[in-house]
Amino acid sequence: MEIETGYGVEPILPDAQIGNIINSQIIPRFKKKDFASGTLAGTKALVVILESERSPTVGVSPSPVTSNPQISQPENNSNPWVFVAVVGASILGIGGAAAYLRRKNKIFIPSSGRTRKKQGNYIFCCADCQKPMVKVDAATVEEHLNKAEKTAQKLGSVSFEGWKCPNCSDKLTDTGFNIVTLESHLSRFTRFKRCPHCEELTVTRTETTVVSPTQHNVGRRLITDKCHSCAYHNKTEEIIPRLPPPPPPPPPSSGGWGGGGGSDFGGGGGSFDGGSSGGGGAGGSW
Repeated sequence: MEIETGYGVEPILPDAQIGNIINSQIIPRFKKKDFASGTLAGTKALVVILESERSPTVGVSPSPVTSNPQISQPENNSNPWVFVAVVGASILGIGGAAAYLRRKNKIFIPSSGRTRKKQGNYIFCCADCQKPMVKVDAATVEEHLNKAEKTAQKLGSVSFEGWKCPNCSDKLTDTGFNIVTLESHLSRFTRFKRCPHCEELTVTRTETTVVSPTQHNVGRRLITDKCHSCAYHNKTEEIIPRLPPPPPPPPPSSGGWGGGGGSDFGGGGGSFDGGSSGGGGAGGSW
């Protein structure tokens, strides 16, 4: 996520302070899927800072008249409350997008047989009558799993669910429901592998460094694949690339810090095209 400031607000809300608000108020709540609370906490923190910097409107002397009548001073119409509203809407939009991605997807599956999907939030519906299906108890599903499937479920690489159509199940001659295999997201990050014999995610992979790489020489890594359901066992070696050279020393300081050498955009180099604000800003990820 990212918060950008406009002209006139950057002296009140420097990039470092915005980054601190994101990291301390917003991201911890976003990690807990509490997007509304994160949005509110971040906006409140911005309001407190802006309110503390607002000048009183009573007793302010009028601005002096310029000596040259042809040159007029620009009017400062910046409204911190407009800024807060925009920031709040931006954060809320990010939270809403994340919530949208977490909503349940309607999936149509056969009334019997097997279906394989990645883990997610699904509403399973019958492909024949289009009606929502009901979940079968885990003990009944367990009776229809083979050894490799039970092993994979115990490892946590997959889970198995049974879904039954109330309208069509009486017409079926087999199990009477669909067994859905849900692959864990961990399998995407190479923790689990598919066994060539069991044809299920029953293989775990371990990596051991045999020779560490240096800046001048490559290293070697031993990769061991072991199936927890059958006797499959495989070892291979892999080259580890050489280490990169050390980074060059930083250039000598030239005085003030300009946010990365930029001209108009305080958060990084160059003027910023594309309709965004011309001030500073900060971002963070979760």
